[in-house]
Order: sequence, then structure tokens, then C-alpha cells
Amino acid sequence: MKSATTLIGSAFITVLLPFTLSAEIGTGPESIMGFGLKETPQLSITGKDSQLTISKLSSPFLSPQGDNYTNNRSFSLDYIGGEQSNSYHFSLINRDDDFHGTLGFSFDLLKLSTYYGNSDGILSSRLDINGVSPNFFHGAVSYDFDYGGSTLGISLIDNFTIHGGGTFINAEGLENRSVYYSGFSYKNFYSNFSSVMRSSETVGYSFVTGFKINSYDISYQELNSYNDANWREATIGVTNSENLSRVRLSLGIGNNDLHEAGEESRAALMISIPLGKIYARANRSSTNNDLTSDINKLRASFNKLQKAGVGAVGSGVALSSGNAALDTTPRFRSQHNAAYHVLYQFNPISVRQNREYGSSIYQNRDKTFSPNRYVYVGNHESVNIRPYYQIPYGTRATAIWHTHGAYMPQYANEQFSPTDIQTSVKSNLDGYLGTPFGRMRYFNVDNGNIYTFINEIGNEFVLPN
Repeated sequence: MKSATTLIGSAFITVLLPFTLSAEIGTGPESIMGFGLKETPQLSITGKDSQLTISKLSSPFLSPQGDNYTNNRSFSLDYIGGEQSNSYHFSLINRDDDFHGTLGFSFDLLKLSTYYGNSDGILSSRLDINGVSPNFFHGAVSYDFDYGGSTLGISLIDNFTIHGGGTFINAEGLENRSVYYSGFSYKNFYSNFSSVMRSSETVGYSFVTGFKINSYDISYQELNSYNDANWREATIGVTNSENLSRVRLSLGIGNNDLHEAGEESRAALMISIPLGKIYARANRSSTNNDLTSDINKLRASFNKLQKAGVGAVGSGVALSSGNAALDTTPRFRSQHNAAYHVLYQFNPISVRQNREYGSSIYQNRDKTFSPNRYVYVGNHESVNIRPYYQIPYGTRATAIWHTHGAYMPQYANEQFSPTDIQTSVKSNLDGYLGTPFGRMRYFNVDNGNIYTFINEIGNEFVLPN
């Protein structure tokens, strides 16, 4: 009975607890929590000066489908050969539809690592940027992208290597992006700085540093956009070498001045305890142990370069996978809030000039709403609006808004006109109106009803005029 209770308790901690915490502790914009992957070797072949390992990758929490505890479509292949001075390394990771490959060479004091991969745009720990969602910086979160690049490392003294490189990221409908980075590693300490560019414009930078002491792994990262958005996160992890259990705690805080919900703080806890028995490996001869030790040292040195390069990809995706229009346009939780923001800005100008203004409102991929930056200017009695013109790639128009200029007694300009209603119905878009006296009206195209917004004291004059 006692053993059964222990088994059930371990199962709860291993599977349900990480899943629950990742779903409920985060606040602010939708966040992607990365908990890493467990590698289970399926085949390992060790030769005179080489080693081939094929592993199955599994997740320590429930899969999105909820019917499996592991992802059987995920695997990794790792091959390394040669000696310390001249060696080569090849690795391949396939996770669902994502592909990541690395090829590395070592020549005396020089190490070169080249890599290529593609992803569905969801940023997680597989890119070594933990807990950061691209939509925190802009409204694009699900662009497919592919990347490629190289990292060059120079070993100056034992265990001390400086490195630098560049990577290029491509996605349909977006400008080409590039990341240039440099850093160093010394024993179990590493640091990396990246500068992120979109076309020829620098849009942000990232800094990642960390070290490992015995079973403790501590890291810090920050990403800063030049459009007043930033994210900072500290992580501490502990691994028990005997039963391979892991505990990891991440604390993050971020701010985005252009996002209505752009202040985020988050704590994430992962506890992973393997179920079942842990079997010790068979004893090996000292020669084989020495060989394995050398191979592991080679693999570790290549992995440092790979971590720098692929981590830079994560920085580039998080900071630049939007576009100039998305990065500099405010985002709001609701369509109403986006409409109020733009009408509050343009209604007094419209009244003062006795000109109608108008444009559209669109929904971003992160479910927020933004006013179209392209605003049409009409005359004292009408404005022609093309609601789908100039909305960013990957968004969709959901509403149109316009103003009625100054008060003129010959017009019923405190109400939607029949033409206003017909325009919304024909385009199948909601309508918003700012009136000369400061009313804000809303036409719901689905039910055909017209509503008037009021403030907290019941006053219907909510717009400046």
C-alpha cells in the first residue's frame, strides 16, 4: 500500500503539477512556458574514437492532446568523432514538424559550428530562450520560420573560448531578419550578447549569461526592444545525479508601453521525478571510460557554440518576427478599447476642422486589437474608407470607425447615417462613430443593433469634441 501511494504521489508531481503551474501562474499576455525535453537513449554505439546516439525525446508534462505523456514523434541523433584537436560533430533534432540540425568542426584552436532549422513560430526552451512569447513584443505569434547561421569559436587557453557569429531568419510575409552575436565561455560559465536587425534596422538586443556549480544551474536573460518593450528573467535549476530528478524555478518580469496588458510578471516551477526503477550501467573498462570522457568533453565544447547560435535565433524571433507596423502600433484587449483610443485622438481634430476622418480596426494574431495606422481624411459630409488597405500581414479587419466633423443642423450627425450602416453591412464589419458632441456609438453588424457608450457616472458624452 505504501509503495502504491508513493507511486501515485510521484505521478502527480511529475505530470500534473508542472502542467497546472504552467497554466495558472502566468499573468499578462499569452505566454509560452518552456520546460525542456527528456532524452531517452534508444541506441548508442561507441567506436574507437567516435560515438553515435539516437534518443527519443519526451515532455515532462501532459501533451496538448491530453492522451499521451510523451511525444513519440520527437527524436534526436547525435554523432561525434575525432580527437580534441581535430574532431567533428553532427546533431539532428526532430520535434513534431520542427527540424534543427547542427554540423561542427574543430581544427586545433578553432571551432566552427553551422546550423539550420525551421519552426512553427512557437518559442520555447528548444531555442534556449525560456518563458518568452513573441507576442509580448508585437502581435505576431504563429509565423512559420526557418533559420541558418554559423558560429566561430577560438580557444585561447584551457576551457576559455570566445565566440561570435550570425544567423538569418526568414518568414513568409515578413522582412528578412538577422542576428549578430558574440560572447565567451569559461569552464561552466557562459555569456552571450546579440544584436537583432530587421532589414537594415536594429530593432533590439538580448543578453544571456549563466553558470553551473555542481548540480545547480543558474541563468539570467534579458531582451530589450527599441520600441520600449523589455523582458528579464532569472532561472535556477537543480538536478539530482542519482535519480535524475529535476527542479527548476523561473522568475520573469516584462513591460511593453504599447500593449494595454503590457506589464507582466510570472513565476514558473517545474518538478520532474522519474517513475520506475533507475538501473545502473554495466561496468566498463578504464580504456572505454577514458574514451567516453574524451567524447563527452568534445560534445560539451561543441554544445557551447550550438547554444550560443540557437539561443540567438530565439532572441531574433522574439524581438523581430513582427514588422514595423506591428511593433509601433498600440494593442488593446478589446475592439471597443481600440476604437475608443483612436476616436479619442481624432474626434476633436474632426470637429475643429469640420472634416470626417476614418479607418479600420484589425485583430492581431495574439487576439489583441489595433487601429489601422493609415487614416483617411474626407470632407464635411463623408469619408471614403478602404478597411483592408494597409493592415499588417497576418491580421484581419474586424471594424471600421469614422467621425462626423462639426455640428451642422441640416445633418443628423449625432447618429449613424443610412450610408454608414450600409457600409458596415456590405463589408461585414462592425462600425464605430464619433459625434460632434462627443458621443461614441457602436453598430454590431451581427445583430444589427446600435449602442451608445457611457462613462462610469452614466454620461454618454465620452469623447473630446
